[in-house]
Amino acid sequence: MIVILTLCAALAAPPPEATELSEELAGVYIEAMASIKSGDHQKVSDLLGRVNDGAPNFDDAFRNRCAAERFLGNGAEARRLCERAVEIDGYWVNHAALVRDALSGQEYPLAKEYANAALQVHPEQHELLRLLGDAAMRDRDYRTLEKTVTRFDEAHGDDAWGEFYRFVLHNAHCDTDSARASLEKSLQLGLPEQGRRMLARIQPPTSCERNYTVFAAVGGVSVVLLLAIGMFMWRRSR
Repeated sequence: MIVILTLCAALAAPPPEATELSEELAGVYIEAMASIKSGDHQKVSDLLGRVNDGAPNFDDAFRNRCAAERFLGNGAEARRLCERAVEIDGYWVNHAALVRDALSGQEYPLAKEYANAALQVHPEQHELLRLLGDAAMRDRDYRTLEKTVTRFDEAHGDDAWGEFYRFVLHNAHCDTDSARASLEKSLQLGLPEQGRRMLARIQPPTSCERNYTVFAAVGGVSVVLLLAIGMFMWRRSR
C-alpha cells in the first residue's frame, strides 16, 4: 500500500522544465509518467534510466525511478536512487520520497532518522511531519509520536493528522474516552482516506478492557499474597 501511494505521489510532481531536459528526454520522461498509470513499473524504470543517463542532475527522474524500483522489489537500488535525488536537490519532496522508501521497506527507525533530518531543513513541512508520525506509529515509538503531535499543534494548529496521531497515543495508553474524542475530531477535520484505511490496522481500544482485567487479577493475587504473608508474620511474632 505504501508503495502504491509513493507512485501516486510521483504523478503529482510537476512536469520537467524545458530548460532541464532536451526535447527527446522530456518525451521519454512523459512516457515514463504515463506508464505509471498503466502499472508497467519495469518500463517506468527503464525509461527513467535513460533520463538518468542523459540528464544526471534531473532529480525528478531519480525520485520517480526510486518508487518504481521499490515496487519491483529492488530495495537497494531504490534507496540509492532516492538518496541521489536528495543529493541533487534538498527539496522536501525528495526527502519525503526517501522517507517513504524506508517505510516501504519496513525500516521504521531509518524512516524516522530520514524524517528528522529532513525536518531540520524544512521544520514545519506538513507531509514530513505526517511521515515522521507514520514511522513512529508503525515502530510503536510513542515518545517520538507524542513529540510529533506537539509539533503538529505548534506548526498547524487543529489538524486532521495531528488529531489522528493523538488518537493513536490515547489508544495505546488505553484512554478510550480521549481516543474516541480525538478520532471524532480528526474525522471532522477531514482525515484523508489514507488515514481512514490506517484505522483498520490499529488495535481497537476494547482490547484495553482485557488488559485491565489481567492487571486487576494480578493485582488481586498480589494483595491476597501480601495479606497471607502478613498474617504468617503476625502469628510467628506471638
